[in-house]
Amino acid sequence: MKESRLKPILQGIGPVNRMVIRWKEKERKVLYGNENPDKTFFVIRRNAPNAGLFSFVITNMGWIRYALDLGYIPVVDMQYYYNTYLTAEEVQHVNAWDYYFLQPGGYLLDDISKSRNVIISSLNAAEDNPNPIHQDEMKEWIHLAHEVLHFQPVVQHLVEEQRKKLFQNERVLGVLCRGTDYTALQPKGHPVQPDAEAVIAKAQEMMQGQKCTRIFLATEDESIYQRFLLVFGTRLCTYSDRICTTNGMFINEYEDRILEQEEDPAKAKYLRGLNYAVTIGLLSSCNCLVAGQVSGTTGAILLSQGYEKVYLFDLGNYS
Repeated sequence: MKESRLKPILQGIGPVNRMVIRWKEKERKVLYGNENPDKTFFVIRRNAPNAGLFSFVITNMGWIRYALDLGYIPVVDMQYYYNTYLTAEEVQHVNAWDYYFLQPGGYLLDDISKSRNVIISSLNAAEDNPNPIHQDEMKEWIHLAHEVLHFQPVVQHLVEEQRKKLFQNERVLGVLCRGTDYTALQPKGHPVQPDAEAVIAKAQEMMQGQKCTRIFLATEDESIYQRFLLVFGTRLCTYSDRICTTNGMFINEYEDRILEQEEDPAKAKYLRGLNYAVTIGLLSSCNCLVAGQVSGTTGAILLSQGYEKVYLFDLGNYS
């Protein structure tokens, strides 16, 4: 959890520092006190400064299942490593996971700060997690998500409020179409994203076949949004105001630079994550889904009660 006070000294001793880093990145047991002697807590951590919220959801779900299988109580830590939802000043003081989700085991980091039996996860992702999306395995992950992955009440309230406002009791096709950094930088090993025209064509086909009268679009790309608006007009609805042009930068890095200039950067970063969480929550409550294979898509499927029909673009990975 907390960084060692010896860090500045160790950094000056190369070989020793490298050994300490390797040790700190491994799963290990720690002793914080004598409380909760009958329980073993598993702290889920990750050092991924540019990862989005639902990238964390995916990797956390893997560790949550790992912990539960071993009889441990999972506790998600997005506090002791910088992430895009915290300012530098908030690191080690605020758990960004608690902004948007309830803790899967009902315990906060503060609740276990004096516990006897605590295991800290590896910094690497769990080998078994719901990414990439395999339809034959998703039922098990969805079942687990319904048990352990729950929005904070404020987030859930916003999702329900906006669903009534935007969907208007109509049949809605949800569409997730990534652009900006994903298509510009084409990160190696990540799923290839379809172009807007291919998604629009599939959306038109799905709307007709499934008798959907509205389309809910989740995108961060201004050009994609404008193209959908041109085609679908008043049938199109969206929640996010996180629509931009990143000029080839990673979107979270791009937005961090902008948000750091806000009068209240901490609030701006929190609202950025809230906007994203509500968007995926709305996407999860649509009747049908058309999407590229990205973290937000997996998040929507995990949170959904089951779509009537799903079409995912399977275009391989960027090389």
